[in-house]
Amino acid sequence: VGSHSVSYANLLRVRDDELLFEVGESRRVLKEVTGQEVVGFEYLHGFYNSKVVSMVGKFYGYGRTIYCRFMGVCNSINALNMICGLSNISPSPLLDILRGVNLD
Repeated sequence: VGSHSVSYANLLRVRDDELLFEVGESRRVLKEVTGQEVVGFEYLHGFYNSKVVSMVGKFYGYGRTIYCRFMGVCNSINALNMICGLSNISPSPLLDILRGVNLD
C-alpha cells in the first residue's frame, strides 16, 4: 500500500507542521482503513526537495515519483527516481548527470 498525502497538497509549499500532517496522517489513515502496512509514498506531480524526502523517510520505506518534468530525459529521470526511491535518497544531485544520458 502506498500514499500520496492527505489533501494532495504541493508539499514544497506547505509549512513544516502541514508537511508532517500530510505525510504522517496519510499513512496512519491508510493503515487504519486497509489494515496493511503503508510502505511507499508517491511524490505527487514529482514535487519534492530534501525536506520532503527527509519527512517521507520518517514514515515510509521509500518515496518515488514517475512524473516527468524534464523533456528529453523522461525515462532516465523515472529510472533514477525509482532507484533512489527504493534507497530512500534524493536523486537531485544526479539530475545534471542524466541530462546528457539517454537510457531509452
